[in-house]
Amino acid sequence: MYVGVVALLLLIVVVANKGPVTNYLEAREALAGEREQVAQLQVELEALQGQVNGASDPSRLEVQARQDLSYVRPGEEMFIVDGLPGEEEGTPGVSLQNDAGADGPADDAGPLERLVAFLCRLF
Repeated sequence: MYVGVVALLLLIVVVANKGPVTNYLEAREALAGEREQVAQLQVELEALQGQVNGASDPSRLEVQARQDLSYVRPGEEMFIVDGLPGEEEGTPGVSLQNDAGADGPADDAGPLERLVAFLCRLF
């Protein structure tokens, strides 16, 4: 008789606590996911803080201004090249080939053409 009563009470306790236990386990899993997300955001925050700290460096600011804003210093000249060799026919561009071919610039080529031909051979 006592065994039956104890078993019945134990069954009631298990059934009555199923919801709260399930909720606790789900909340614990959600907390672990949130902690992982906080850790990822912390890494991202540190990277962004490094970028902000580096943004005040004048040399980095100059490099960024030259790349993004086409900044040139007073006395410097900017050259804009419209296209590259080997692009489609009829597209505006700069042809870097001449009569000398791969050997070098033609004898009548100016210093700029020689420089461009030399740079093309390097890259």
